[in-house]
Amino acid sequence: MLMAAFLLPTGPLNAQSKSSLPKPKGEVALTVTGEILHTNAPGRAEIDWQMLKSLGVKTLKTSTPWTDGTPEFKGVLARDLLDLLAVKGQTARAVALNNYAYDIPISDLRKYPVLLAYEMNGKALQVRDKGPIWLIYPMDQFAELRDRVTQRKMVWQLVEFRIE
Repeated sequence: MLMAAFLLPTGPLNAQSKSSLPKPKGEVALTVTGEILHTNAPGRAEIDWQMLKSLGVKTLKTSTPWTDGTPEFKGVLARDLLDLLAVKGQTARAVALNNYAYDIPISDLRKYPVLLAYEMNGKALQVRDKGPIWLIYPMDQFAELRDRVTQRKMVWQLVEFRIE
């Protein structure tokens, strides 16, 4: 009599189980909750400045309704943060220090080089000047972004993304 042996997995069958990011070593710059696969705290990812900057610093020159001329912003691409955290949701609710919140399609953050800016014209953004993180859309580079809806998405004093 022939007998076949089958190996069955003993762990969870979900291939998308959560994995760990390094714990923040410094001040937390941004917290991300919701539909993310990589976390470093219960139910969330706490991103410190070193972790954020390790994603690769980029620059973007663009005008905004709140600045004079065409300032140069420095920061990291939002899509690089999404990739780091293995975001699975469709919407990123951007939450500011004053609890202003706006829902941003993840597709926006992947399609356009949206910057999580922390410097403007060589100076660190402070709370009084829309920092320490300001979500900057490349309005000058994409005509379709020159509207009020995009302006609402440019959340300043950003402290949290809630991924849904």
